[in-house]
Amino acid sequence: MTIKQKLLLINVVILAFVIALVGFFFFDVKLQMEALNREKVLNDLSSKISLLVHETQRERGASAGYLGSRGKKFAAILRQQRLRTDERVAQFKEFLSRVGLDAFPEDIREKLQEALAYLAQLPQVRQKVDSLSIPVKEEVAYYTNLNKVLLDAVALSAKHASTSSLVKALKGYSCFLKAKERVGIERAILSNAFAADKFAPGMFAKWLQLVAQQEAYLDAFKSIASDRVLEFYREKMNSPVVSEVERMRRIALEKAETGGFGVDSVYWYKTITRMIDLMKQVDDFISESNRELIKSLYRKNEAKAIAVGVSSLVFMVGISLFLYLVSRSISRRIELLNEKVGRLEQLDLTVDLSVEGNDEIADMVRSLNGVIQRIKELLLRSLEVAQVNYKESEHLDQIAKKLKELSDSVAEDVAEIRESISTTKEDAFVNKQTASEIAQVLSEAGGVVNELLKSVTSFTEVVSSGKAKQEELEELVSSIESKTGEIKRIVDIISNIAEQTNLLALNAAIEASRAGEAGKGFAVVADEVRKLAEKVRSSLLEISQITEFITKGIKQVAVQTKEMAAQMEEMSESFSGLVAEAEKTKESLVEAEEKTDLLTRRQEELVELMEGLEGRVEEIDGAVEQEKKGVEEVQQATKALKREANVLKELLSQFKV
Repeated sequence: MTIKQKLLLINVVILAFVIALVGFFFFDVKLQMEALNREKVLNDLSSKISLLVHETQRERGASAGYLGSRGKKFAAILRQQRLRTDERVAQFKEFLSRVGLDAFPEDIREKLQEALAYLAQLPQVRQKVDSLSIPVKEEVAYYTNLNKVLLDAVALSAKHASTSSLVKALKGYSCFLKAKERVGIERAILSNAFAADKFAPGMFAKWLQLVAQQEAYLDAFKSIASDRVLEFYREKMNSPVVSEVERMRRIALEKAETGGFGVDSVYWYKTITRMIDLMKQVDDFISESNRELIKSLYRKNEAKAIAVGVSSLVFMVGISLFLYLVSRSISRRIELLNEKVGRLEQLDLTVDLSVEGNDEIADMVRSLNGVIQRIKELLLRSLEVAQVNYKESEHLDQIAKKLKELSDSVAEDVAEIRESISTTKEDAFVNKQTASEIAQVLSEAGGVVNELLKSVTSFTEVVSSGKAKQEELEELVSSIESKTGEIKRIVDIISNIAEQTNLLALNAAIEASRAGEAGKGFAVVADEVRKLAEKVRSSLLEISQITEFITKGIKQVAVQTKEMAAQMEEMSESFSGLVAEAEKTKESLVEAEEKTDLLTRRQEELVELMEGLEGRVEEIDGAVEQEKKGVEEVQQATKALKREANVLKELLSQFKV
């Protein structure tokens, strides 16, 4: 799954979650609206019950007065009241039929069914009242039970309220209706008592209980009702009618045991009925307040639903737009980054990976950009190092060629030295033989004077030739000495070259280690060059030692050659004057024989020295050959180094920086 698809999936999940939340909210609002509709029906039911109970209370009082006066009073009032009661009963039944009992909760439905059963008995109760065949207590109990069932239904409506304010309002309304019901019962009891001018058995205690219940329900009502309802209640109860009812109550209380109240029952009935009518106004006010409260809650829920709906729509549009913009921004930046990374894959390091924003993607891209910049710097540095190495390898190759030329030159010089030594050795051998012959001649010269001049002449020529050979030998020794100095100078040059090669190899190894994997082959070559440089330096040290030894030997040869030349010069002078000094021949021959012996020994020493020098020259020649091999290896390593440097440069040149 691509990042774009994942972002789309996240957007869909978030929108689905938001839609689900909005759906749950509207479902909750729907439930609240349905609850408020049920509460509106319950409030309407309470209003219908209140109207019905108000009339049954009046009918209960009129019936009690009628029974107490034995039909002499309340006949007309009772007929009119029954008509009003029938009207409220019809309205109540019509409401239940229209709404349907199934619309009410089960506990309220049971109370309504029980109330309908009581209302079905109403015609029989009225008939008994008309025929004075029902006791007051039974008549009052019927209406009281009917009203109790109806008021219990009102009280249960508070149980099914969905808000605390509505619960309090319905609870207060229930308490007020129950207090009003107790006032209605009181009206019936005192109507009967005032009509009979005494309390029927048990009625006084019941009346006291009713008064206490009135006060208890009213106290509960006052503690629950709103300030607006209480203000209306106090306004209605601040009436002379209420004071008059209280006055007649005090009379009934004071004369309860003796009777003889002196209060007209009709007057009592009408007065307390006016008070109950005032309470009915409060009842209607509370019912209307509850209705307005339900409407207010309904409107609030509607407004809340509209507000939440609009805000949810705006939120969903906003969050959709936000998610779309964020997703598009991320997708565009990822696509751009992917395109730039593709250029990186093609070794194009000139690409700029910078992106807008301060989020994690921007931070990651900035870090990657920093890495690329560092790689560019390393590549540029590696390219510079590769170019330097390539140039240095070319320079090293030139040095190796020059070193090879010098080695070839040294080899040629060594060959010349070997040839000169061989010639000198042969001349020394000839001189040795000549000296031997001279010694033989001198030994025979004592008896051969005549032959002496010839021999002297011949010997003079030989001496002259030997002198020339000695001069040539001296020049050759001087040449060998100068060549030896040049060899030493060449060895010094080669040593310096080896030192530079070693330094170059070390620098190449350092730069190769900086180049990482790309410089490994270069590092191996640099290490081989360094080893070869060390080997050359070791060989040069040995050559230097051998050359020093040769130099010393040549210097000895030069000294002896000079001495021999001087002796030959002396012999030449001696033999030149030999003819004039013939008389001194014997003595001269003895001296000549001694000098000839010395010359023979010198020639033998010279031969031995030349043989030793020849061995040293062979060693130098071997060292030179070894040096030539080393130089060839250096050349091969230099070529390999040059090749690797060129490969590295070509590899690095593939990057665009």
